Amino acid sequence: VASNGSWSFVTGTLSNGTHTLSVTQTDAAGNVSPAASTTLRIDTVAPTASTLTITDDAGTTPVTLANGAYTRDTTPVLSGTAEVGAVVTIFDGATALGSVTVGAGGTWTFTTAALGNGAHTLSTTVTDTAGNVSTGNTTATVNVDTVAPAAVSGLAINTAGTVVTGSGEVGATVTVRDAGGAAIGTAT
Repeated sequence: VASNGSWSFVTGTLSNGTHTLSVTQTDAAGNVSPAASTTLRIDTVAPTASTLTITDDAGTTPVTLANGAYTRDTTPVLSGTAEVGAVVTIFDGATALGSVTVGAGGTWTFTTAALGNGAHTLSTTVTDTAGNVSTGNTTATVNVDTVAPAAVSGLAINTAGTVVTGSGEVGATVTVRDAGGAAIGTAT
């Protein structure tokens, strides 16, 4: 022990896991102090990447969105599973949207702030209590579209009155209705 009463000791490399260290001191006369102990946990292993589910909850029935799906919900709910107590950080591209701590059941939920129209590549990282960060993280793209398409144009009906044609937004579904508003068919 130095003249100021301090001391230090550098351990060899400790393996992953819990270690209890017991420390005593022996004075010049050979008297040994009671032991003082401390426990530490070494964790150098990155946590497993989180699962990622995106849910459109803007309607009456929540809908799980597949990768690449379109939605009118500007604040989708993201959820998943990860290591208990870890922090899940949610990204839109390279921009962090926020973070949440994984609960005791190993699950987390996060509602985004309003996302603008367009594609959003959402992903997560998991940081455990030791500061290790997951790799191989799940990425999913959601396309927010809150703009209604323009009315169809160029409506025409063949002379037999059996085929209705026109022009519309690429990828949209056209619904043909009778004068009372009842749908009589759809086309893409």
